[in-house]
Amino acid sequence: MSDVAMLYSEYGSGVSYKIKYTVAATVRFDTKTKEDIVIHEGETVVDSYNAAYSYLNKTQVDPSQRFDSSETESDVLDMLERFINTNRSNICESVALILMKRSPNGIEISKIVEKIREYHFSIINYSCKELNL
Repeated sequence: MSDVAMLYSEYGSGVSYKIKYTVAATVRFDTKTKEDIVIHEGETVVDSYNAAYSYLNKTQVDPSQRFDSSETESDVLDMLERFINTNRSNICESVALILMKRSPNGIEISKIVEKIREYHFSIINYSCKELNL
């Protein structure tokens, strides 16, 4: 089991059946080509979560899309901003589960922090240089 699958399944064991939203989204970041955010909708949050988990397992990382240098900083903050700017009506109180190996880029973060606060985002971040992503 990959580190992504292990961490995702550990997080999923805590999914509440009483969550009011039933949509999950997935996107890979820190790649040469920006990936579209994929929305997974189901009857329940568990259905959406399972669809997202299945999608991640089916769409493995293309090694040629990885950054050339391990020193390149993460574009995770850009990805979060893209998600917030999707103008979906139900992004308030979203939970972002982020698995990453790189430190975020050194861009000005006050704007994204303001948006995260405005939309009451919760961010769960697993960060480890040894993750097998």
